[in-house]
Amino acid sequence: MATSMERWSVLAPVLIVLYASVFGCSAAGGEFIITHAPSYMTFLQGSSQLANSEISDVIKSVYGFSLSKDLKWDGLAQGSFFQKPKANVVMSVVGYQGAPLTIQNTARYPTNDDESFLNTETVTEQLQRSTVEPIIVDFSVDKTVFDIRSHHPHLFGKLPATFREVQRVFADGATDFAVKDLGTLNTSNDVDLLFLGELHIIQEIIDALKANRQLVNDVSPDFYHFRLRGLSMLVQTYGQQSPKVATAVKLLQKFLAKVTASFKELYGGNVMVEIVTLPTSDQPSARIARSLKAEEKATKEDKPDDLATELNVDTAYTDDYPIMFNIILWTMVVLGLSVAAVSYGIWFMDPGRDSIIYRMTSQRLKTE
Repeated sequence: MATSMERWSVLAPVLIVLYASVFGCSAAGGEFIITHAPSYMTFLQGSSQLANSEISDVIKSVYGFSLSKDLKWDGLAQGSFFQKPKANVVMSVVGYQGAPLTIQNTARYPTNDDESFLNTETVTEQLQRSTVEPIIVDFSVDKTVFDIRSHHPHLFGKLPATFREVQRVFADGATDFAVKDLGTLNTSNDVDLLFLGELHIIQEIIDALKANRQLVNDVSPDFYHFRLRGLSMLVQTYGQQSPKVATAVKLLQKFLAKVTASFKELYGGNVMVEIVTLPTSDQPSARIARSLKAEEKATKEDKPDDLATELNVDTAYTDDYPIMFNIILWTMVVLGLSVAAVSYGIWFMDPGRDSIIYRMTSQRLKTE
């Protein structure tokens, strides 16, 4: 008995380490989750891992586009040849390494992180070549909300395009988030505001689509790719086990379910909605070396711009920008009018006997 107990005392730590490593790796791996798909689409269970580099090919296959190479993933069964989803919605959660998201789904598959980012640019290019005026919102192509607004000014013209505008929205309480849902998250902290601001912008896009249903109910297929980086910033700042991250994960799961229901209602169920979790950040790993003073200065001075980049919005200008803009603008207008007036006067000047041009010319002629 003593011998068996001694063996167990030796083997127990080893088994615990193996258990933690196996299940920890599975929890830290990425997932491809289909939260909604039309009834005529079939996904096979027990399929192989889906590589991140093949997700764009899966989306193009769902639209019915031809692929340049055969799809290796076997999770998508052959669907109806005459029925295709009217829209495809992808939400990629960057830097998420927690437990699998608890959300109602049609199917879910582990992913092979051969790429640390989700690039759907080929999907948008194929849509633009094959269809007429599709609605495309892709944050892997359009890097800022300002780009989205410029491409669809009639549809998304009221989206907050700067980090300062996002701050003003939450300061005024003009959001759909209840105070009880925020929990320990505080909008006065830039990192917390970054996470909540991303969710708010997505909700604003959905509200704009609901207000313009005539654009949604056309014949062209639509595509949406929302990239969420705020959660990874919370993990980097507060830690994976912090109460803020736990609150953010609960809020994110609730929000993703709401987004799925909104797009399902908006397109009458003829839409495919996917969630892709990316365990690693898609930010470049190589950084230019600089001194500690420069690093500290950049941390203090460039922080708003960095957060604006993470939120996919434009950087906020200083308070002196309108003053300097008006000074430069009206100075250029006055100088332009002055040059035009002088040029007009010289052009229509009468070189008579009282003109200095006539006097100089006549004197030169008499001398010669």
